[in-house]
Amino acid sequence: MQGDYDKIAKRIEKDKAKFVGNEIEGKTLGVVGLGAIGGRVVNAALALGMKVRAFLGLCNAPRVGPSGSHAAARVSALALSPLL
Repeated sequence: MQGDYDKIAKRIEKDKAKFVGNEIEGKTLGVVGLGAIGGRVVNAALALGMKVRAFLGLCNAPRVGPSGSHAAARVSALALSPLL
């Protein structure tokens, strides 16, 4: 039994290299709109350790959005957010 476990454990560690990608923790996400969906996206992004820049549509001045996200003008949100 132990031999099978060791084989499986080694195979899992070897196969992990196939699934390497970019980490999103610490990245900035731009969210357009803070309605029902935008609010949920913001909360999920914050839970994953992301920074959030939100565009509220008609606002020109920065405001604080839900859960500590920072709203910005459209140009600022697009320019400062590698993920939109």
